[in-house]
Amino acid sequence: IHKAKPPGKRRSELIVNAMNNLNEEEHTTLDPALVKRIVWRDFSFLLLALAASFCISYIELNAGDASLRGGEADERGIVDTGFIATNCLHTWLSSNRDWNDVFALINTLGCVLMPGLYLVWVTNWVGDYDLAFRY
Repeated sequence: IHKAKPPGKRRSELIVNAMNNLNEEEHTTLDPALVKRIVWRDFSFLLLALAASFCISYIELNAGDASLRGGEADERGIVDTGFIATNCLHTWLSSNRDWNDVFALINTLGCVLMPGLYLVWVTNWVGDYDLAFRY
């Protein structure tokens, strides 16, 4: 039977030396100018996000109010400007189903196949396996 040896003098010396080195290290201080820049950057971002959230909230709360848009009230409520702008494309794609399928294929290749190919490229050629385990 093999008995475990107690830690030798060499190992204990290494531990003591490591503890002494921790106590002797100089503590670094942050540059006040760097701290000021970081705080100012974060504060500016928060102010910008707050202003954007107020604008978005106002638009969402008053989207159905036609008097704010300068128009007449509509019984449908919120005007779908995206559908109005693409109405002619919708009509054309409804009558040309083959082109609709081509654009659907392009959309699928761009949104599904391209990220998968990027995953394979990063994993196999670059050698970074982190993305493969996160996907």
